[in-house]
Amino acid sequence: MVRFTEAWSSRLVCCVVSVAINLAAGCVSADDSPNARLEYLNHLLERVRVEIEHDGTTLQVKTPTQPILRFGDATRQTSDGVLWAFGEGRPKAMIAMEMVVDSTGQPIVSYEFLCLTDSRLKVRAGEGWVWMPRQSEMQFQMFPKSPSVPKTESLKRRQMKLLATQFSVSEKFEQEDFHLRLMPNPIVHYSIKGSQTESGAVFVFANGTNPEVLLFLETNRGKWQFGLARMCGAAPVALLNNESVWSKPSMGEIGKGWTLPYTGDAHKIDFGMIDRLSNKP
Repeated sequence: MVRFTEAWSSRLVCCVVSVAINLAAGCVSADDSPNARLEYLNHLLERVRVEIEHDGTTLQVKTPTQPILRFGDATRQTSDGVLWAFGEGRPKAMIAMEMVVDSTGQPIVSYEFLCLTDSRLKVRAGEGWVWMPRQSEMQFQMFPKSPSVPKTESLKRRQMKLLATQFSVSEKFEQEDFHLRLMPNPIVHYSIKGSQTESGAVFVFANGTNPEVLLFLETNRGKWQFGLARMCGAAPVALLNNESVWSKPSMGEIGKGWTLPYTGDAHKIDFGMIDRLSNKP
């Protein structure tokens, strides 16, 4: 991701909630292994609490046990990152965590938060961090000239992949356009809650494996619909069969706030905690 936390200081910007740790300045800990880094990111997830309001009742959203994507990005100084999905059926929110080095050379964990529901969310993620987005970052559109949805799940999934290839996505970063790569397989398949037949999937447009834009493809009464959501602070643009269907300004233009549908923050890496976790019996 073009890091969200630098969007206001140096106009470096990027995008669902992400946490990454970059070791460009040296080893993060004595045990600088992939397992140790993942253990640390899992530990940070334990602090996250997500609540959603449904029919006037506030419900606790179950904390995921596994990330839906693990990624890195050597070109943007991300040594390790994870993406978490919250909520049954279509995800209601995503949180990304990246281990990176900021503009001062300080190793940090960068968080990104993405709201995917118009229901009221409340997310606590560390001391003083309370995210209460007012709306979803994503809105669905009907797929133009949509093919009919196949009856079997296997054929649906094959058709989803073909539909995803009709999109091309780029982002403008520091006045330069970067083409994003469609990852070949979706990171999530889901069923629509309350429906016996409707389902969807989430595809990733990435820089390397670093998710910058998410593409949701869903069935809707025998037709296909799509939605796009940023996972970057840069300015993304999506084309469908060479026609523009979606774009967003950079987060440097939008600003920062805990009621926005996409936002983020960062804190220093706790090296002592990584060492303690890696040395657990």
